[in-house]
Amino acid sequence: MMAHANVQVRMQAAGAPAAAVPADTYLEDRRRKSHNGDANEFFHQPNAVTDGDRLIYFRRAGVIVAGDIFTTTQYPVIDLKSGGSVQGLIAALNDILDRTVYRHQGEGGTYMCLGTATSPTSTRSSGTAIWWSSSATASRRSSTPARPCSK
Repeated sequence: MMAHANVQVRMQAAGAPAAAVPADTYLEDRRRKSHNGDANEFFHQPNAVTDGDRLIYFRRAGVIVAGDIFTTTQYPVIDLKSGGSVQGLIAALNDILDRTVYRHQGEGGTYMCLGTATSPTSTRSSGTAIWWSSSATASRRSSTPARPCSK
């Protein structure tokens, strides 16, 4: 389990069990890691929903996992006590837009995985497929290009 160092600090302060606290942390805005031969990038999104949010970009699959940063079913829930802010969330959403690739005439496009929705239905918005699922499901399915994060 990998997370921004802010997540580890908050979980330890809350008295979370040691097994639940991420041991692999990072401080920089971008962390690159290879997993199963795939290049994955973690982008810290400071002060979005909390101060520990991140985007995960599975490069080979063309999938971005946004978690609670981007939702299509409700207004965002910003945790001010945990370092979240409206300005941080707007910056994170703009970062997502900067990283996505528009699908044009059947060519590619970036898939987005959301972490808060309850329906496994897909939506297409401006050519980018948006699949509702959990981040864990997205991680398991990321090596399969052009497929939803969950069915």
